Amino acid sequence: MYSHAPSFQDAVRLYGKYVPDLGPVKASIRIHGTGMVLTGSDFTMQLGTKNSLLFTLQGSIEKMFITDAFHKGIELTGTLTGKSTSQLSELLGNSETPDIGPLSGKLLITGDSNNLVIPQISLFAGRKNHLMLTAAGKIAEVPLRRRLSPRGVEIVLTVTARLAVMICQWCWVAEYLILDLY
Repeated sequence: MYSHAPSFQDAVRLYGKYVPDLGPVKASIRIHGTGMVLTGSDFTMQLGTKNSLLFTLQGSIEKMFITDAFHKGIELTGTLTGKSTSQLSELLGNSETPDIGPLSGKLLITGDSNNLVIPQISLFAGRKNHLMLTAAGKIAEVPLRRRLSPRGVEIVLTVTARLAVMICQWCWVAEYLILDLY
């Protein structure tokens, strides 16, 4: 099965939900089995474009129950890439996310239609020779059918900066300002 929508926002709006416009979405899955319980393999989804934010998911669904749209044995790996952290502005609802450099990330998603688990997540943003942000950890539970916040969130945020580069940049700015005053 294959589906495509030129706008993820328009596709989700059909279900009465609002999400930021993240661009086009393409998804495909191979469905196997007979009866009321099917299996989904070779699932792929691409949301966004290479020129903005790009999310990809790949994996499988062990059991898809036809009668109640309940799924068990969800196992997906995902990636996120972006040329600039400022591209997160619309997604986060913040019009001023600063540009500190490119963005990339990986995650593993497991669970079922009621609760997802993210046992592994890592995000990287910035430039090696300047400011670099890293977030890594896990989320024990992401309730889907109830309006609850994720639970068991354990994320370690690391910020690194090359001090010499930052000092040199500030020295140049100070020198420029001093010389400009005379």
